Amino acid sequence: MTQSQINQAEALQNLGLNPRACQVLLLSLGVENQDCKQNGERRLSQASLDQILHGIPAHVQSQHSLALLNLADLLRKLGQPQQAQILLEKLRAQVQYLHHPEDVAQLYLNLGNLERELQHPNQALENYDQVIQLPVSSRLKTQAKVEKLNVLIDQIESQSPQINLLRQSLRNEMYQLPVSQTSVETQIYYAQNLLKLLKRERQDSSLRLSLKAEITTLLDQVTAQTQDHHLTQGLAYALGLTGRLYEIEQQWQPAATLTLESLTVASAYTYPTIAYQFLWQLGRIRKAQGQSQAAIAAYTQAVDIVTALRQDLVTISAEAKFNFRKNIEPVYRELVDLLLPPGVEVSQAILKTARAQIEALKIAELNNFFRDACLEIPPQQIDQIDPNAAVIYSIAFPERLVTILALSGQLFKYEVPIAQNQIDQVYRDFFRHLNPIESRNSTDSASLSAILGASQKLYRWLIEPLETQLDQSQVKTLVFVMDGFLRNLPLASLHDGKQFLIEKYDVALNPGLQLAKFDTRIPQETRLLIGGLSEARQDFSPLPAVEAEITEISIRSAAEVLFNQTFTKEKLEERFNQLPFPIVHLATHGQFSSNLDQTFILTWDDKIQIKDLERLLAKRKQQNLTPVQLLVLSACQTATGDDRAALGLAGLAVRSGAISTLATLWSVDDQSTAELMVEFYQQLFSPANLSKAHALRQAQLQLLQSDQYRHPYYWAGFVMVGHWL
Repeated sequence: MTQSQINQAEALQNLGLNPRACQVLLLSLGVENQDCKQNGERRLSQASLDQILHGIPAHVQSQHSLALLNLADLLRKLGQPQQAQILLEKLRAQVQYLHHPEDVAQLYLNLGNLERELQHPNQALENYDQVIQLPVSSRLKTQAKVEKLNVLIDQIESQSPQINLLRQSLRNEMYQLPVSQTSVETQIYYAQNLLKLLKRERQDSSLRLSLKAEITTLLDQVTAQTQDHHLTQGLAYALGLTGRLYEIEQQWQPAATLTLESLTVASAYTYPTIAYQFLWQLGRIRKAQGQSQAAIAAYTQAVDIVTALRQDLVTISAEAKFNFRKNIEPVYRELVDLLLPPGVEVSQAILKTARAQIEALKIAELNNFFRDACLEIPPQQIDQIDPNAAVIYSIAFPERLVTILALSGQLFKYEVPIAQNQIDQVYRDFFRHLNPIESRNSTDSASLSAILGASQKLYRWLIEPLETQLDQSQVKTLVFVMDGFLRNLPLASLHDGKQFLIEKYDVALNPGLQLAKFDTRIPQETRLLIGGLSEARQDFSPLPAVEAEITEISIRSAAEVLFNQTFTKEKLEERFNQLPFPIVHLATHGQFSSNLDQTFILTWDDKIQIKDLERLLAKRKQQNLTPVQLLVLSACQTATGDDRAALGLAGLAVRSGAISTLATLWSVDDQSTAELMVEFYQQLFSPANLSKAHALRQAQLQLLQSDQYRHPYYWAGFVMVGHWL
């Protein structure tokens, strides 16, 4: 019975139905779980994981170990590498009790794949070597060698003896594999690695000739095998990768012919996850041929498939060999690049299409971040919500920065011919001078001058081209939909040479989603739920000014306060679901990261992750309680060294269910934060009924205009995400 369930799970996994496969494997292990789907997320609950671990006997039966290995691999693909690692390490600790060498080899192969995904290449290589040294089938040894080659290609030079020896070994083994679906997949994966080597190698002509000959022979063999055995997917890949070989060699006509043949075999209807890849390839080829309209058509079809298949792509993009940033994100970017050619005026219809693709990319990024495809676009465009707001979309290409301005129902395109790496360097210069330790000790004119130099360059690229249009309008608020590393940029601190952007406009960020239109102003009589930590907890430093911050805010509005020992995960959940709190204010450490599991908010006894906030929201909806209009996170920061960390902030803002989120991009000074927050609420609850963005601006200006806190470090890191009204 167990073996039957394992076979069923493998079949479901081959069909791409990974959550259902996970459910079947859990049943084979005697665990009652919904299906790796917990609270609307495809995640294995901690209770189920504990049940599995406690149920592993000292002497693991073969079927039991196989089910555990398959489950760990599925958890990795479903975006739960930590849970997968716990299972695999448990098996590794009992490896001497595994009955079959094949099980041991599969364990080390899975561990290698997991370490590779966790960006631990040396550990991955060690595990692959373990498989290679074991007395097991050639199938597993060959798989391990191909995975090892993939890691080495990213680590060392193409001509290294290590890669050459591995290629020589694999070259012989590829022609001895018995024909099967698995062997075809292994050969295709090996060919993809060789193509990666070929594309990277530009100097050594003899190595290029050797690679081309090996790739051609290998793909010819796969083509023949798949035709003889009617393996349609393998045939489509073989034809498409041969087209890829010609594309790399810039032989455009045979590249196009073979790519079209591949698409004939694997149509978008029958094999969409294959078709999108080769439609993207066809788009690149048509662009190189100068056929821009044909290229746009191919790219558009590829994007349409990605949109329709976003759940499947979210699942498989968890794997390192199908990385979102390498295999999905560029399709959107390259389509926008084609729609907005350099130096060419385009119609409103084209601009709307380009904007739609930018927004679709933002949704795809967030879906990938959550490893789930649940984000839908509400019907209202951002620029239709507030007639006094302008929306600025930026997207950075290798040699230019393109901006689309949405203003009064019209779209305008601007571009600056600047290399992306140059923008990146100025961006890094800005943050180097904004370093908290340096800033605390260097509020003199020299430090401020260094920051302004970088800030003014960024202003010239991002805002200056739009100035005339903005000055002629009645715009009061700038809403930014930023791209790439620019999402981490404190836009309020951009400087035009005379004043900061925040001195001219209210500023807000938006993840790129369209928003529902409803009144979001905060009434003067509003209850707050406040949670805060002033003491050091879980290796985080104390926040001594939090107590004064909470006290001052509580004076201005009715508030329920959870402080230090009472600010626990359990207490917060209890209060959250009992009373209608339009504002939730959390004065505690937290972190935003491009990794879902590293985005959290600290409590006295635990960490609140995005899934926890979403669960609270779900209960709140069920009880018809007032929605959270404003979530304030007054001491969080983006993860150090993570150029996509603001994706975690956007993700938290979206999935927390809060209409607006006020957060910080770095660990801002404790005392200045308290002063800013008190002033923010003073403005928010004033009789003038200010928008949230305007209340934040007034609080930031108060710090800016003081001698003690005029440095951007103290005030520029505060951002309003989502609704700004």
